[in-house]
Amino acid sequence: MKQRQLRAGLAALMFGTAIIGALGSATDPLPVYTPPPVNTTSPGSGGVLAAPVAPAASQGRLGIALNNLSPQDQAFYKRQTGAVIEAVAPASLAERSGFRRNDLIIAIDKNAVSGASDVINAVTNAPAGQRLSFTIIRNGKEQQLDVSF
Repeated sequence: MKQRQLRAGLAALMFGTAIIGALGSATDPLPVYTPPPVNTTSPGSGGVLAAPVAPAASQGRLGIALNNLSPQDQAFYKRQTGAVIEAVAPASLAERSGFRRNDLIIAIDKNAVSGASDVINAVTNAPAGQRLSFTIIRNGKEQQLDVSF
């Protein structure tokens, strides 16, 4: 069950992976996302098709794969909320900033993290030059990791 949750969580993060670079380094260019065209007129009118805009290359990237806390994780960490780091990309901003596998992110800039989506939103909305302070739990102790995008 845990492995299925992990696979589902990682699959659900594929879009976030492309943005925050969970499987690439912080210096890799963003993959190009080309969704199917969307009909902007009424059906059958022969109207113009328009493709949605791809994510901006200036969005923040960290280099981690995240998952929400499973019931087993909640018992282990003795917390109901947060985002657990499943993997850290080698030579990524996350690795250089001190993140490790199994760290639990509980807050960003003193705002509580309820799950992986909170981390993805904070990172993808961080413009170049912004600094975020992550509160993590590692080996039962709270730590601060500061990251400048």
